[in-house]
Amino acid sequence: MKPITIPILIACGASRTKAGLYVDALNEMIPQYGINTPVRLPHFLSQILHESIGLTATVENLNYSAKALVETWPKRFATLDFAMKYARQPQKIANYVYANRLGNGPIESNDGWTFRGRGPIQATGKDKYIILSNLYHVDYVTHPEYLERPYDGMRAAFWYWKDNGINSVADTNNPTLVTKKINGGTIGLESRILLLARCKTALAPLFI
Repeated sequence: MKPITIPILIACGASRTKAGLYVDALNEMIPQYGINTPVRLPHFLSQILHESIGLTATVENLNYSAKALVETWPKRFATLDFAMKYARQPQKIANYVYANRLGNGPIESNDGWTFRGRGPIQATGKDKYIILSNLYHVDYVTHPEYLERPYDGMRAAFWYWKDNGINSVADTNNPTLVTKKINGGTIGLESRILLLARCKTALAPLFI
Protein backbone atom coordinates (compact mmCIF):
# COMPACT_ATOMS: atom_id res chain seq x y z
CA MET A 1 0.00 0.00 0.00
CA LYS A 2 1.25 3.48 -0.91
CA PRO A 3 1.15 6.30 1.70
CA ILE A 4 -1.89 8.52 2.00
CA THR A 5 -1.27 12.02 0.68
CA ILE A 6 -2.92 15.25 1.76
CA PRO A 7 -4.92 15.56 -1.52
CA ILE A 8 -6.19 11.99 -1.10
CA LEU A 9 -7.21 12.66 2.50
CA ILE A 10 -9.05 15.77 1.38
CA ALA A 11 -10.73 13.77 -1.38
CA CYS A 12 -11.93 11.37 1.31
CA GLY A 13 -13.68 14.24 3.08
CA ALA A 14 -11.11 15.72 5.46
CA SER A 15 -10.98 19.44 6.04
CA ARG A 16 -8.36 21.06 3.82
CA THR A 17 -6.94 22.91 6.82
CA LYS A 18 -6.76 19.77 8.99
CA ALA A 19 -5.58 17.12 6.53
CA GLY A 20 -1.94 18.12 6.81
CA LEU A 21 -2.07 17.82 10.60
CA TYR A 22 -3.23 14.20 10.52
CA VAL A 23 -1.65 12.63 7.44
CA ASP A 24 1.68 11.68 9.06
CA ALA A 25 0.00 10.05 12.05
CA LEU A 26 -2.26 8.09 9.71
CA ASN A 27 0.63 6.83 7.61
CA GLU A 28 2.53 5.76 10.73
CA MET A 29 -0.37 3.96 12.37
CA ILE A 30 -2.22 2.36 9.47
CA PRO A 31 0.26 -0.54 9.08
CA GLN A 32 0.76 -0.86 12.85
CA TYR A 33 -2.92 -1.56 13.36
CA GLY A 34 -3.49 -3.63 10.23
CA ILE A 35 -5.92 -1.15 8.69
CA ASN A 36 -4.12 -1.43 5.35
CA THR A 37 -6.50 -3.27 3.04
CA PRO A 38 -8.82 -1.83 0.35
CA VAL A 39 -11.79 -2.67 2.59
CA ARG A 40 -10.57 -1.83 6.09
CA LEU A 41 -9.03 1.56 5.36
CA PRO A 42 -12.11 3.15 3.71
CA HIS A 43 -14.28 1.93 6.57
CA PHE A 44 -11.90 3.35 9.18
CA LEU A 45 -11.49 6.72 7.48
CA SER A 46 -15.18 7.17 6.68
CA GLN A 47 -16.09 6.54 10.30
CA ILE A 48 -13.54 8.92 11.82
CA LEU A 49 -14.33 11.58 9.22
CA HIS A 50 -18.01 11.39 10.09
CA GLU A 51 -17.40 11.36 13.85
CA SER A 52 -15.02 14.34 13.69
CA ILE A 53 -16.81 16.30 10.94
CA GLY A 54 -13.88 16.01 8.57
CA LEU A 55 -11.29 16.11 11.40
CA THR A 56 -12.49 19.54 12.54
CA ALA A 57 -14.26 18.47 15.76
CA THR A 58 -11.92 16.78 18.22
CA VAL A 59 -13.71 17.62 21.46
CA GLU A 60 -17.32 16.74 22.20
CA ASN A 61 -19.83 19.49 21.56
CA LEU A 62 -22.43 19.38 24.33
CA ASN A 63 -24.18 22.65 23.51
CA TYR A 64 -27.59 20.97 23.20
CA SER A 65 -31.00 22.59 23.03
CA ALA A 66 -33.72 21.22 25.30
CA LYS A 67 -35.31 19.40 22.38
CA ALA A 68 -31.98 17.82 21.41
CA LEU A 69 -31.39 16.67 24.98
CA VAL A 70 -34.72 14.85 25.05
CA GLU A 71 -33.98 13.23 21.70
CA THR A 72 -30.40 12.27 22.54
CA TRP A 73 -30.85 11.10 26.15
CA PRO A 74 -34.57 10.33 26.55
CA LYS A 75 -34.00 8.33 29.74
CA ARG A 76 -32.08 11.17 31.39
CA PHE A 77 -34.27 13.99 30.05
CA ALA A 78 -37.77 12.59 30.19
CA THR A 79 -39.54 15.92 29.78
CA LEU A 80 -38.86 19.14 27.93
CA ASP A 81 -39.35 21.12 31.14
CA PHE A 82 -36.56 19.19 32.85
CA ALA A 83 -34.30 19.49 29.81
CA MET A 84 -34.78 23.27 29.84
CA LYS A 85 -32.82 23.40 33.12
CA TYR A 86 -29.75 22.09 31.26
CA ALA A 87 -30.18 23.46 27.74
CA ARG A 88 -27.16 25.27 26.23
CA GLN A 89 -25.03 24.59 29.33
CA PRO A 90 -22.38 22.14 28.04
CA GLN A 91 -20.49 21.66 31.31
CA LYS A 92 -23.66 21.08 33.31
CA ILE A 93 -24.92 18.63 30.67
CA ALA A 94 -21.65 16.66 30.62
CA ASN A 95 -21.49 16.38 34.39
CA TYR A 96 -25.07 15.13 34.54
CA VAL A 97 -25.16 12.64 31.67
CA TYR A 98 -21.70 11.14 32.34
CA ALA A 99 -21.81 11.10 36.15
CA ASN A 100 -21.15 7.82 37.98
CA ARG A 101 -20.30 5.84 34.86
CA LEU A 102 -17.41 5.33 32.45
CA GLY A 103 -15.11 5.59 35.45
CA ASN A 104 -16.37 9.07 36.30
CA GLY A 105 -17.29 10.26 39.77
CA PRO A 106 -20.50 12.06 40.79
CA ILE A 107 -21.73 15.31 39.30
CA GLU A 108 -19.70 17.37 41.76
CA SER A 109 -16.43 15.75 40.63
CA ASN A 110 -16.63 17.55 37.26
CA ASP A 111 -15.37 14.30 35.67
CA GLY A 112 -18.12 14.30 33.06
CA TRP A 113 -16.85 17.59 31.69
CA THR A 114 -13.15 16.88 32.24
CA PHE A 115 -13.29 13.53 30.47
CA ARG A 116 -15.82 14.34 27.77
CA GLY A 117 -15.24 12.93 24.30
CA ARG A 118 -11.96 13.82 22.60
CA GLY A 119 -10.16 12.75 19.44
CA PRO A 120 -11.59 11.74 16.05
CA ILE A 121 -13.67 8.93 17.61
CA GLN A 122 -14.09 10.84 20.89
CA ALA A 123 -12.70 8.75 23.73
CA THR A 124 -15.13 9.39 26.58
CA GLY A 125 -14.93 8.79 30.32
CA LYS A 126 -12.13 8.62 32.86
CA ASP A 127 -11.67 4.88 32.37
CA LYS A 128 -10.61 5.38 28.76
CA TYR A 129 -8.30 8.26 29.66
CA ILE A 130 -6.59 6.03 32.24
CA ILE A 131 -6.24 3.15 29.77
CA LEU A 132 -4.73 5.45 27.13
CA SER A 133 -2.40 7.01 29.71
CA ASN A 134 -1.08 3.62 30.76
CA LEU A 135 -0.83 2.33 27.22
CA TYR A 136 1.02 5.28 25.69
CA HIS A 137 2.79 6.68 28.80
CA VAL A 138 1.19 10.09 28.41
CA ASP A 139 -0.75 11.57 31.34
CA TYR A 140 -4.12 12.13 29.71
CA VAL A 141 -5.80 12.14 33.14
CA THR A 142 -3.94 15.24 34.31
CA HIS A 143 -3.92 16.70 30.81
CA PRO A 144 -7.09 15.49 29.06
CA GLU A 145 -6.69 18.27 26.49
CA TYR A 146 -3.72 16.38 25.03
CA LEU A 147 -6.21 14.08 23.28
CA GLU A 148 -7.24 17.07 21.18
CA ARG A 149 -3.78 17.06 19.60
CA PRO A 150 -3.75 15.39 16.16
CA TYR A 151 -1.23 12.63 16.95
CA ASP A 152 -2.69 11.75 20.34
CA GLY A 153 -6.28 11.88 19.18
CA MET A 154 -5.58 9.73 16.15
CA ARG A 155 -3.73 7.20 18.29
CA ALA A 156 -6.77 6.98 20.55
CA ALA A 157 -8.97 6.35 17.51
CA PHE A 158 -6.73 3.51 16.32
CA TRP A 159 -6.70 2.04 19.83
CA TYR A 160 -10.50 2.11 19.98
CA TRP A 161 -10.73 0.41 16.58
CA LYS A 162 -8.37 -2.37 17.66
CA ASP A 163 -9.79 -2.76 21.15
CA ASN A 164 -13.28 -3.30 19.72
CA GLY A 165 -12.12 -5.74 17.04
CA ILE A 166 -13.46 -3.60 14.22
CA ASN A 167 -11.03 -4.85 11.56
CA SER A 168 -12.92 -8.15 11.39
CA VAL A 169 -16.23 -6.27 11.21
CA ALA A 170 -14.91 -4.02 8.43
CA ASP A 171 -13.88 -7.14 6.52
CA THR A 172 -17.59 -7.89 6.07
CA ASN A 173 -17.84 -4.58 4.16
CA ASN A 174 -21.09 -3.85 6.01
CA PRO A 175 -21.24 -0.16 7.01
CA THR A 176 -24.23 -0.75 9.29
CA LEU A 177 -22.32 -3.25 11.42
CA VAL A 178 -19.23 -1.02 11.55
CA THR A 179 -21.35 1.98 12.53
CA LYS A 180 -22.93 0.05 15.40
CA LYS A 181 -19.45 -0.75 16.74
CA ILE A 182 -18.48 2.93 16.58
CA ASN A 183 -21.73 4.60 17.53
CA GLY A 184 -23.64 1.98 19.50
CA GLY A 185 -26.49 2.50 17.04
CA THR A 186 -26.91 3.75 13.49
CA ILE A 187 -26.95 7.52 13.98
CA GLY A 188 -25.65 9.24 10.83
CA LEU A 189 -25.61 6.02 8.82
CA GLU A 190 -26.53 7.71 5.54
CA SER A 191 -23.64 10.16 5.87
CA ARG A 192 -21.25 7.36 6.80
CA ILE A 193 -22.25 5.35 3.74
CA LEU A 194 -21.68 8.33 1.46
CA LEU A 195 -18.27 8.93 3.02
CA LEU A 196 -17.43 5.25 2.63
CA ALA A 197 -18.08 5.40 -1.10
CA ARG A 198 -16.03 8.57 -1.35
CA CYS A 199 -13.13 6.99 0.58
CA LYS A 200 -13.17 3.84 -1.53
CA THR A 201 -12.80 5.88 -4.70
CA ALA A 202 -10.12 8.20 -3.30
CA LEU A 203 -8.06 5.42 -1.73
CA ALA A 204 -8.23 2.91 -4.60
CA PRO A 205 -4.99 4.17 -6.27
CA LEU A 206 -3.04 3.38 -3.08
CA PHE A 207 -3.61 -0.33 -3.59
CA ILE A 208 -2.59 -0.63 -7.23
